Formats: sequence, C-alpha cells, structure tokens
Amino acid sequence: MGEPIIPEPLGKWGKRLVRLQVLTAFIGVVVSGVLREVMGFWFGLGAAVFVVVALQILVWRPAAEEKKLRADRNLAQGILECAIRFPQSTPGSLRDRWANGIGQIIEGRFSFQGLDAGEYNRRMGGQIVVTEITAEGVQTLPGKRPREVLRNWKLLTLGSRQGVVEVAGSPNALQMPKERSSAQKAPDL
Repeated sequence: MGEPIIPEPLGKWGKRLVRLQVLTAFIGVVVSGVLREVMGFWFGLGAAVFVVVALQILVWRPAAEEKKLRADRNLAQGILECAIRFPQSTPGSLRDRWANGIGQIIEGRFSFQGLDAGEYNRRMGGQIVVTEITAEGVQTLPGKRPREVLRNWKLLTLGSRQGVVEVAGSPNALQMPKERSSAQKAPDL
C-alpha cells in the first residue's frame, strides 16, 4: 500500500492528560473514601468530584494548547487529522461510514490511516491510498454532524480513480490539496 504515516508523538501534557484520565476513577474513590470517614458520605463524594474535575481542568488546558501546536507541526509535514468516507458506496457499509484517522497528500495521492484498530481498519487493510485526486471544493457538512467529525470541521470532496472521497478536517488542513497535489490534478479551492 504505502509507508505508514507517523504523526508527531504526544507531548508532555498530552501524556499527563491520558494518565490522569486512566487514574481518575482511582483518585475519586480514594478521595471519597478518606473524606467519607471524616466528614460523611455526601461531603466526601462532592469533594471527590471537585478534586477530579479540578485536576482534569488543570491538565486539560495546557494539553489542548499542546495539541494545537502538534497539529500545526503535523500540517507543516503534510499530515492532517481528518475523517473520511466514500459516499458512493453501499449505504450502511463500512466505507459509507466516517472513519477517524490521519491523512497525507503527496504528489496527487491521498493516503489515509485510521487511528483505531477497529473493524474498519482490519477490513480496509490498515491504510487506504487514493490516487489521481482532484479537489472539488470545500463546504460545510450537510445535516447533522457525525460524532467522528469534530466541531468546526469542513468537508472536502475529492474525485479520484477509486471514486468520490469525502474528507472532513479543519479549514487549514483542507487547504493542503491546493499546495501538495500536482497542479493539474488539484485546482485552487
């Protein structure tokens, strides 16, 4: 198929957020148990919820800023966070559903690699390569936003040898076909 797409790894705050999310239940149970003995059940429960939420907020803010910087660095390397689907496939099939992942456009070829190791990636062979792409335009998502598509993402329709591919991504990321694909294959958006 193609070489694996390797995005920039999680930074310090991103790793801390993942660890904190794993430890959240444990922290809540310990704090609740300690304070329940001293001040009663409801106060212990309320304090545990407060401590867990406060820790999440304290770590989430720097992690969100770090994620934006990491996405910008990935975009500079030609790697974009996106979701794809093939709208001309059979309704309800795996190719008709949105799949989250990362994509890369190099010389008129769009490569997509799913982020999860679920059923979609096993059936699709891990990486999808779409060749001879032509960008048909950026637009807003019609109808209700699917959960795989993040808020503020736009829709880019790519024509290709394999058929029509819809790519959802941030507006900055969707400008990449104009810059990365060959001039005769991707018109200005």
